Amino acid sequence: MGTTEVTFVNVGYGDAILIGQDGRYGIIDGGSSLAEEFVGNRRSLSDYLRMRGVKTLEFAIITHIHEDHVCGIEAILDEVEIGRFYLPYVLPIADAPDIHLPSSLPFNLRAYAKAYNAYKAILSYAVTNDIPCTNILEVGTINPFDGMTINVLEPRHAQADEYTNALQTLATLTEYEMQRKAVRHLDATSNDHSLVLALESQGYSFLLASDNCPANWQKETFSFVQNGNVLKLPHHGQTDALDDTLLAHLGVDWIVTCSSSDRRNASSHPFVYERLLATKAELKLLFTDEVRYEPFFTEERTNVHALGFLIQDETMNVIV
Repeated sequence: MGTTEVTFVNVGYGDAILIGQDGRYGIIDGGSSLAEEFVGNRRSLSDYLRMRGVKTLEFAIITHIHEDHVCGIEAILDEVEIGRFYLPYVLPIADAPDIHLPSSLPFNLRAYAKAYNAYKAILSYAVTNDIPCTNILEVGTINPFDGMTINVLEPRHAQADEYTNALQTLATLTEYEMQRKAVRHLDATSNDHSLVLALESQGYSFLLASDNCPANWQKETFSFVQNGNVLKLPHHGQTDALDDTLLAHLGVDWIVTCSSSDRRNASSHPFVYERLLATKAELKLLFTDEVRYEPFFTEERTNVHALGFLIQDETMNVIV
């Protein structure tokens, strides 16, 4: 069995996780496409893949529709060959009109409309280029590389169906006020319906929680927190990333937070890490966009554009 790579790209406030094995790669989410996001050590997914010389992705997984997860995938469509999309909503909405909201509306609503348009563009690109789109919620488990499994733990099918129906409704709306209300609802509930993935390879496991917080999780999901090795903290380390049930099952050795060092939206909140360390003092905390975050992260960074885990011969090394 070869070398497995799980790399969290420093895309600022957002998620982009490069999965690799012996020169073959896939991606989970793509971060933002907003140029203003990529200052300092942050890199867009497009730039990072170019830096790494990655020109082919065997798969791309999208966890949910928000700008800081979807739009970086749309931005690489004409730069990188993608073999397959695994999506939570495979819908016949590719030809639906784009949603355009005025600049007077709050940023989060305009960003959701941008992400929705990007998601439709990805569906359209896949159809045009004959790229398979698999509903990852229906298959539940994929085996992208030798000895690797990725399991969908959340959301429940009933939750996913509710969100899918709301997306289908949005695609039929043409009146502005109805669109605005639908976008507000979808934006407010997107995190709660986002994927929680369990990646396992060579005896190590990663719980990749996207923005789906533990208040929504089922019992099986907490077992991965208890018995796994790495937790990618949900919702960029905001205070809803934790609850008492998660803390009661805290067995992982590593906690990764994907967020920007400006800590917007109360992300990477110190209260979160104080509670984590009070529960398990030997936890190791990693941050994609922090060179130093005392007292929680004080290690020297050798690669400020990403942090990663390399697994070979059933041994895992951490690259920061």
